Amino acid sequence: MAARSGLRHGGGSCSGSARDRAWGGLLAAVLVSVLGLAAPIAASAADGLTDIAATTYTLNPAEGRLDVAIEITVSNAKANTTVDVPCTKWVHDPAGGYHAVPGTCPQTTTYYVNETFLWIERTATRIAVTADRGAVSISVGKRDTSFDEYRVGFTNVYNGGTLHLRVTYQVPGGAPRSAEPTRVGKAYASFCVIANGIDGGSTRVVAPTTYAMQVDPHNGAFTTTTSGGARTWQTLLMPDASAFWACFTGDDPVGYLRSTLASPAGRAIELQAWPEDPVWNATAKREISDAVGKLEKLVGRALPGTGPIIVREVGSDELGAYAGTFTPSEMVARVGENLDQPGVVAHELSHSWFNDALFTARWLSEGSADWAESTITGEPCREPGTFPGPGSPNIADWRFAGPRATRRDLEVIDYQYAASCFVVSTLAGKAGPDRMRTVLAALIDHEAAYRSGGVILRHPDGPEDWRAWLDAIDELGLVPAGVTDLDYAQNLVARFDGEAGIAMLPARSKARTLYHRLAGEIGAWAIPEAVLRPMNDWRFDEATAAIQTESAAFAAVSGAAEALPEAGAVNGPIRRLVEGAPNLAALSSAAAKASDQRIAAEAVAEAKGAATAPRDPLEQVGLIGTDLDPWLAAGVAAVASIDLATARARADQVNAALAAAPGLGAIRLGAALGLVLFVGLGFLLVRRRRAAARARAVAALAAVASIDGADGTAE
Repeated sequence: MAARSGLRHGGGSCSGSARDRAWGGLLAAVLVSVLGLAAPIAASAADGLTDIAATTYTLNPAEGRLDVAIEITVSNAKANTTVDVPCTKWVHDPAGGYHAVPGTCPQTTTYYVNETFLWIERTATRIAVTADRGAVSISVGKRDTSFDEYRVGFTNVYNGGTLHLRVTYQVPGGAPRSAEPTRVGKAYASFCVIANGIDGGSTRVVAPTTYAMQVDPHNGAFTTTTSGGARTWQTLLMPDASAFWACFTGDDPVGYLRSTLASPAGRAIELQAWPEDPVWNATAKREISDAVGKLEKLVGRALPGTGPIIVREVGSDELGAYAGTFTPSEMVARVGENLDQPGVVAHELSHSWFNDALFTARWLSEGSADWAESTITGEPCREPGTFPGPGSPNIADWRFAGPRATRRDLEVIDYQYAASCFVVSTLAGKAGPDRMRTVLAALIDHEAAYRSGGVILRHPDGPEDWRAWLDAIDELGLVPAGVTDLDYAQNLVARFDGEAGIAMLPARSKARTLYHRLAGEIGAWAIPEAVLRPMNDWRFDEATAAIQTESAAFAAVSGAAEALPEAGAVNGPIRRLVEGAPNLAALSSAAAKASDQRIAAEAVAEAKGAATAPRDPLEQVGLIGTDLDPWLAAGVAAVASIDLATARARADQVNAALAAAPGLGAIRLGAALGLVLFVGLGFLLVRRRRAAARARAVAALAAVASIDGADGTAE
């Protein structure tokens, strides 16, 4: 890049600078740290003197370098100037000879240019310069962090003249893990380009079409063309070439050194390493082999997806402050060439589960991946300590490390990672490995956390929010693990998450207390969708009403069972109505039936009690011929089947019979007594008649005997 003009003037007795311009810098602040140049300094070109440059960068993967050519055109259209200046003229006098006479003389200033200045990459080699005429030279003027200032000297270019210069050099790609940011290899390339030209310039970049490039231009734009196996990015002529810069990152898919590994579950993982970096290849292969089985065991599932998961080596500068990234849509983990942080590969592979497709909250994805990494490496997730930013920590507002990130920004980002890892790993530790697998299975399968019996509700497809995660941790992890503090998880999350939903946690706490109290009260009963759905949806007012309604229904049925055990009310139709209630209205209807069942059961029980109570003689006589048992059995059956009208009718029937028994017994006893008296009187009358007849018979016999004796007849 041109640094300042080399215009000079000469002729006559006057001297001075026609144009002096410093091009001190190149890039916006985001790239200053990479290229090492100062910010641009404005300057004005002198009329008629132009210095235009066209810079071309050609990617040469086979040789591992950039080939650079700068075509500079220097033109001088600045006209020479002539002015009259005071001078002494010598006049010849024939009489006296020569003598001095004051006057004016013309003085001509001739303008020319014989140097220009460029910025060239500090690591450049084989620097050469040619000109279309005259002698030319190039030498270092000033050294900087990433670029050096070079002076190009050439023969004077006078008014009306044009000179063409060509500067060529090579920029070797830096070795893996070297401080040099440029990478040029058979599989991967990452480099930045600039523009030159004091009065304007353009930049062109040429790369093989096999490279898929991502281009990030600043203060200029490219048009792209393809021809003969090469793709070209070309800018227009830019008046302020010093402000332009662009970075290119891309790879040639066929250039990677590939190897395939398989997880214990059979999931294919393709490792793509730079052919020039056997150290990274061996290290990554070892970490993959160590991590995949442990990850699948930790989660309880095979690595997701169908095609291979790709672990690809990339330049660390491409990743900025990060050690790796994962793109779920491509199932590609990009891992920096440094690979100096244990667990990076495990972290990125775990993102095949823990990503934006599973969680809406970034802190959950990163916290879960850090937890997985921690489990693999054995390095615990420690409490993050004091928040380094302003205000209170808020991991819901996830921060990213951009190119302009300050030290404070990076400290806050590190804190967010540490806090997320601490939250997830702490709760996972309390839940235990098996229950944590259950938690993850529910989240991956979009199954709701609040469940009872065979009722498992589903969440809509799509990523789960932090509330669904918290419910799963609590209901499927901590509660089954015996953690009695129902607020432990939510209090831990609230320490670090400032999201508005945190304000709902007190209502959640109250509803969960009622929920678990209900679960303890109802024994073998299931909790219906009418309760589970609003609990899962965080509609706690509705959930509370439903909980209270089921509790009332169970209490009523329990009252019916206590009053009339043989009706089997606890496991009868009311239970099925309650357990199958899809909403509060259906649950309320079941509770109303339960209340009626208790009333009917108590009525039948009262009737049964009266029927089995001791009876006086009148009641016994009154109930002769009346069988109360069928009515009572029918009443019990009606209570059991919640035919409540029949139950009350049978109870009333028994009660009516019992009420009528004394009167009926009195009537029956009175009738029986009258019959006895009547029979007794009849018996006396018959006996008297029989005695009289017997007396008459005896008398008659006596008379006959006396007659027979008088006749002298003897027997």
